[in-house]
Amino acid sequence: MMEDNFNELSVVQTREHGKTIDESRGETRRGIEMVEVASGIPTTMQGFNLEDIAHGIDEYAIYQPLGVFSCIAPFNFPFMVPLWFLPFAIACG
Repeated sequence: MMEDNFNELSVVQTREHGKTIDESRGETRRGIEMVEVASGIPTTMQGFNLEDIAHGIDEYAIYQPLGVFSCIAPFNFPFMVPLWFLPFAIACG
């Protein structure tokens, strides 16, 4: 959906923040890349166990939610910086 609206998202950033269209396109592209990376997070969060990694030692990876958090983004990258955090938070539950 973001890819389909790439140009519109870039134009909105240019209008609202006074960036050049090329700067806005770059920021939009990086934001979309972060959403794509976050889409792969569920496969890495499945948890695992490694038995007998050393004499008598087993290792377990367990998913533990951190709770509520907030994201304070700087004004100079209003589209890209929130997408460094929010897609990952959504993917992690």
